[in-house]
Amino acid sequence: MKILLVDDMESIRNLYKLILGTSKYEFFEAENGLEAYNICVKEKPDLIFSDFDMPEYDGAWLDERLFNEGKKIPIVLVTSTYRDIFKEMLKRNTVKILYKPFSINELNDVLDRIKNRKNG
Repeated sequence: MKILLVDDMESIRNLYKLILGTSKYEFFEAENGLEAYNICVKEKPDLIFSDFDMPEYDGAWLDERLFNEGKKIPIVLVTSTYRDIFKEMLKRNTVKILYKPFSINELNDVLDRIKNRKNG
């Protein structure tokens, strides 16, 4: 399974890999929505974990761009605060919003549900 990790902080991307296990998945990394979009076009990930607040292009931009181009890649949005735009994002590619701080169990539960949906 290919997973794209999108966050402007490298330490957060490394934390995802540590929690999820680097031997189980093929990871790609991006620092912002534009970088993530370019990786999506080239690598076609199965899942995206994306921060909402990033410099340049944010998680909302990435969600809208992929949706408008018909790229159906599930996005798990990670954020610390609620925004009204989340309602619209949940109608597109965003399948879950994880609020910081989240537990390892929450992260693994989301991943399991997405894997089951893909395989089922």
